Amino acid sequence: MTTRTGIFATVILVSTWGTLAALAQQPQPQESQQTQPAQVAASPAVSQSSNAATVSQAPAAATGGALANQDIIKLSQIGLGPDVIITKINTAQQVAFKLDTDDLIALKNAGVNQDVISAMMKRSTSPIAVPGGRSGGMVDTLGGPVAIPGADDLLVRLVTKDGTTDLSSIAGHVGTTYAFVTVLMFMDYPNLKAEVRIKDPRPSILIQSRKSPQGRFFLVRCESNDDDNNRSVKMGKSGMWSSKDFGAPDSDWTIRFTFKQVQPGLWRMDPEKDLTPGEYGVWGPSSELYDFGVDHQ
Repeated sequence: MTTRTGIFATVILVSTWGTLAALAQQPQPQESQQTQPAQVAASPAVSQSSNAATVSQAPAAATGGALANQDIIKLSQIGLGPDVIITKINTAQQVAFKLDTDDLIALKNAGVNQDVISAMMKRSTSPIAVPGGRSGGMVDTLGGPVAIPGADDLLVRLVTKDGTTDLSSIAGHVGTTYAFVTVLMFMDYPNLKAEVRIKDPRPSILIQSRKSPQGRFFLVRCESNDDDNNRSVKMGKSGMWSSKDFGAPDSDWTIRFTFKQVQPGLWRMDPEKDLTPGEYGVWGPSSELYDFGVDHQ
């Protein structure tokens, strides 16, 4: 990805040459090309067998903060009542329960209450409640079943091998960099890093919207700016004779992905390659960013 500093130096050289060349020759418009994303089949979910005598679940730290089997066992063993634990299950932002036969046996052997186990199963397979009482169907995706609210609600959900997380959007503001006769435009977003962190280099992203997200949502990589304590996404540029791409992220700052419609009103975005460690986001309408970060495994 071309950095903001590198763009500045390159544009000075290119803009100077372009100014002289334009005096002798009228610039010819170039037709932009868009690569139509190909549909890909969902990758099979990875299943792991577990021993009945042990708990087949990594600690919460290994699941990116998702509530896991081991967390439920710990809460049960310190004497918390079933009602308290069930409330914790129902209000957790994300869960990564393993509920195969051996996992259920391990939970029972560890002393987890039957009602708690039932709540774990219900949370893993039931739709999430949304305002107005709307709920939707189940979608079998990477990472297991994912509940999708009603079609009136925009939802951007990050699905990894460790669990799922609903992403919140953040607003940005316009920043500009001047280079000779060219103005580069960026959308700047607060803080150097996103709060949501994952270690899975190939996540999937579910987008629920009344309208098709194609051409409206983009997977972008953000550049962190230490001096300004923010992250930037390059949007476009304006020169003496023309402007380009102000309404969408610059193609050099986007990650190639494929779109697949899972069901009416629901699409899945899959990166074509593994994401390297860094700051990313789903850029959407009104320049909002549904941000997340990828850390080293």
